[in-house]
Amino acid sequence: MTDYGPQPELTDGVVVLRPWREEDIEEALAGHDELIAHWFGFPEIGPTPEEHRAAIDGWHEGYADQRRLVGFVVEHQGTIVGAVDVRKVGEGTGELSWTLYPASVARDTRPERCGFCRTTRSMC
Repeated sequence: MTDYGPQPELTDGVVVLRPWREEDIEEALAGHDELIAHWFGFPEIGPTPEEHRAAIDGWHEGYADQRRLVGFVVEHQGTIVGAVDVRKVGEGTGELSWTLYPASVARDTRPERCGFCRTTRSMC
């Protein structure tokens, strides 16, 4: 295992990507809906608090283990509006998955509205 130091917080000045914390669970679960459940394969609208806590532990362990899995909360104006996961799938290859919670779409925090997402797209 390599020590990469603490997982960083990233921002474009509008949106913040930061590591998950246990105190995020309740707010994050409130953001789930049927569409998110469908795409992430949840049998119910969202995971249980225990399942979400286990996911947070997995993201933290994945970061500590050569950053094979990195999970970020997406925050806008201090509110959790979604999540981003990046996982290593091979040497020099990764997979990115993301979701925006329905209430955040209504607040116009779509990816094309934030500079970080525009910058990330231009690197692909």
